[in-house]
Amino acid sequence: MASGAIEESKAKMADEADGSTDVVDVAAATPDTAAQPKRKGEAIVIGFGGASASDGKSASSEGKSGGDLQSSFLAFKRERARALRAAKASAAADRADPAHRDRLRAAFMKRIEHYCELKVPYAQKYFTAGEDPEYDAPLFLDCCALVRRACDDLQEQFGFRLGRWNQAYQFDTLRHAQIAKEDMKPGDLVFYSGEYVSSKSKKQKHDMVHVEVWVGGETGEETIGARWHKGVVTHFDTYNFTPKSYTNVKHYFCSIEPWLRGECESHCEEHAWEQKGWADGASRRSLFYTGDDDDEAAEGASGDEEEEEEEEGESKEA
Repeated sequence: MASGAIEESKAKMADEADGSTDVVDVAAATPDTAAQPKRKGEAIVIGFGGASASDGKSASSEGKSGGDLQSSFLAFKRERARALRAAKASAAADRADPAHRDRLRAAFMKRIEHYCELKVPYAQKYFTAGEDPEYDAPLFLDCCALVRRACDDLQEQFGFRLGRWNQAYQFDTLRHAQIAKEDMKPGDLVFYSGEYVSSKSKKQKHDMVHVEVWVGGETGEETIGARWHKGVVTHFDTYNFTPKSYTNVKHYFCSIEPWLRGECESHCEEHAWEQKGWADGASRRSLFYTGDDDDEAAEGASGDEEEEEEEEGESKEA
């Protein structure tokens, strides 16, 4: 890739990594506090309900005398919980509409294609500082991270946040949605199981070693994925390739229809995928935790196990 194209790709990935592509109009959202510029060192007072954000002394004195600030904050939490429930109910109604699910599938596919266009590299550790321009990329995505990132970009539309674990976990949430290859649609996932050649490679749950996103395309077998360690997110002519690091490959074709319906839970009795936390990011220790125990937890693996690294294949030969 030419140096100019690499630098342009890095700049775009930097925007993705720091979230600067999503601009929030804070002034429009909170006119009382955001419309006026704040001087360095000046305290910012946030108002909850009846407490005035512009009258910090009044709110403080009322809070000390009668607990009005605490009452206002509790009212704020209740209102936030009500708004969350209403938003979830509305989103659930949308996901019941097949046309809406088709639009969500197209949006998911668009995000996958976006990271392919950016040529996001697999992982920094497979590149050399000072030799490989990919080493300094601001964003890295391996095979399961690509799927997770696209889902995270659309988590409000999906109604859940995909857990931080690898392709074995993702397979467990869709194993009940296996379909024939001929029925695959763009955005569906093809999972790969196999046996590692090297004894040093960590065995994966269900021997699930890789995942790619189905495109179909002209060949009817095209996919997008992060296939090679020293490669980038790429559009491939076929899902069927010969890896060097694992053998006895089996393919599992899974529809993402459950995800499009807002369903993301494990269907595996062997592994308990559980994680403390909440789909909107507010835990019990958070100031903004609403106490809504009906909220579904963000799916993940048991315990504090970090994401397991998969060994999809060796670097692509030139």
